[in-house]
Amino acid sequence: MMVMRAFCLPVFAAAMVAFGNSGSAIADPPSPIPPGAPQAPPASDPFGNNPPRLGNGADPLAPQADPFQQPSARNRVKQTPLLTTEEAVQNSIAKSVNTQIVEQRIRAALDDETTHSFIEQPLSDAIAILSRAHKIPMVIDNRALDEIGISSEDTVTLSLEKVSLRSFLRLLLRDLALTYVINDETLQITTLEAAENDMPIRLHRLDSALAADKEAVVKAIQLIDPNTWDVVGGPSSVVVVGDTLVVAAKETTHEKVNKLLEELTNTSTE
Repeated sequence: MMVMRAFCLPVFAAAMVAFGNSGSAIADPPSPIPPGAPQAPPASDPFGNNPPRLGNGADPLAPQADPFQQPSARNRVKQTPLLTTEEAVQNSIAKSVNTQIVEQRIRAALDDETTHSFIEQPLSDAIAILSRAHKIPMVIDNRALDEIGISSEDTVTLSLEKVSLRSFLRLLLRDLALTYVINDETLQITTLEAAENDMPIRLHRLDSALAADKEAVVKAIQLIDPNTWDVVGGPSSVVVVGDTLVVAAKETTHEKVNKLLEELTNTSTE
């Protein structure tokens, strides 16, 4: 026991010297900051996540300004103007101008004179030859042909000189129970049934004389294929928007409407 005390006393004395005679190895807690003393500002967030300082009465949940200066979805909807029916039609008319120009050129080409001889020629080859000769796009609606068991490789036979391309096509396609329509800026070879269900829309700008008597023009058009118009339950329709005549009908009806309008226009200018 005396040996232990003799050993511990030197060790305790050395420890007191090492810690500055404080009598404890634990540092004293920091003294509190006196009231009213200036406080150091908080350290800045190195990641930029410091919340913004709010003024008196500011709502911390209020939406912040859009840094990209874009209106909200709700405001964008409010800013989008609604088109009237007539404006929508006029926009549609403007977009279809190029299509109309191409399709008018195709219809004009149908009046061109042609001379060709096809003897047991595949339909696809005959149509390709006519397309190149008259410089108009012609395609075959193979899906419609498949539905009635006809192939574009079925052969056709026809030899004619100096007839219109329109007449040549009708006679060439008749034996296969096929016809053509003008749609999507192309002349399309298709079936009679598909052509019956196809109702392309054509736009016709009326001159001032015809536009002044729109109702008479509409009634005259409805005398063409009279059982096909919507006023008697048919699928075709004709309306006038401003000075533009809008006709939805079969291709054969459109051809008759074009001819009638040409005659009416010529009469009104005489």
